Amino acid sequence: MRHQDAAPDNMARIIIFYLIRNSGHHAAARALESGIKLLKPKAEILCMDPLEYMHPRLSATVTFNMLFVVKRAPELWDALYDKKRAEPLVNLFQALANRATDSLLDVIRRFSPDAIVCTQAYPLALMSAMRRKFHTAIPMFGVVTDLRVHRFWSQGNHPAYIVPNEEAAHRLVSLGIRRDRIHVIGIPISPTFEANAQFGAERPAGEHARILVMGGSRGMGPDYRTIRRLDQTPKPFIIDAITGMNRRLANRLVNNRRDFVHPVRIRGFVRNVAPLFARATLLVSKPGGLTCAEAMAAGLPMLIVHPLPGQEQCNAEELVAHGAALHIEKDRDLPAVLTALLDNPEMLAMMRRRAHELARPSAARDAARLILSSCGA
Repeated sequence: MRHQDAAPDNMARIIIFYLIRNSGHHAAARALESGIKLLKPKAEILCMDPLEYMHPRLSATVTFNMLFVVKRAPELWDALYDKKRAEPLVNLFQALANRATDSLLDVIRRFSPDAIVCTQAYPLALMSAMRRKFHTAIPMFGVVTDLRVHRFWSQGNHPAYIVPNEEAAHRLVSLGIRRDRIHVIGIPISPTFEANAQFGAERPAGEHARILVMGGSRGMGPDYRTIRRLDQTPKPFIIDAITGMNRRLANRLVNNRRDFVHPVRIRGFVRNVAPLFARATLLVSKPGGLTCAEAMAAGLPMLIVHPLPGQEQCNAEELVAHGAALHIEKDRDLPAVLTALLDNPEMLAMMRRRAHELARPSAARDAARLILSSCGA
């Protein structure tokens, strides 16, 4: 591996590593790629999941087991998340990183990047270990994609860290990272959010409210029962349901849509969600980091349901504490809460303002500018 002091003819070559295809980490990687291309259209970017590349079967097994634990034994996940007792796992994590296969190293050598960016903690540990082993000077960046930082992110002062807020920066400092290695920029989201000037606008008089439901790409978060509960709300509105990769939910909604009182618009995996966020009155979703960042950029109040333990629970606490969201612990409470909000436009306006105050819609472009500056591009 080598680092060129300046990319020739300002042609930056950048690798972006994420973990798990179509996850929030992958979406952040795509947003960074878009931000870089906006600034340097001729930049060469390689975006990939290193675990999937090195060990396809292991990657599938890890993904399956992680989702199984989160769904079936959330108390176990919560017991280990960001706790001192998880340090043996951190050590194992780093030991595995030190055993990176030659195939990944060959990819890096052939591509000869000017910078390496990681939107998940495991690839950052992997790259940090390789940097120490081969004494390379390639600039590396860890891009945190949740509102709080967990200890797995701490990989010494070799990488630079891009974080969503000052609280996350303080946490990294407490884990031993120098403050000058930390950049408070935000969570990278699609630049289409930055470009749309109509986010947070009041709904025209006479137009029905739109409740945007994001069902979770892997069958977690709002489910069919959640949407049925929403339908019990005695107020007029349209339900926009993004089902992601959850075909079972999409098929069930399609087969039963005539049973709903409210109109239901059923959408599968949506690459560009910005227009839907722009039209929505409220978002009902689990609080993934990218979803939260998109909602803030759109000035869109959230009703948080079914947060996963760990990162998502922390995201929920952050948004609720700042007045940009409400956490609905039981689906049966949705009709009453939704009715109260739709009857109180002042409350909705306040939540929109609070979301806007937290928003960093230009995070992808700002992070891209920092990364490109490290390449001399």
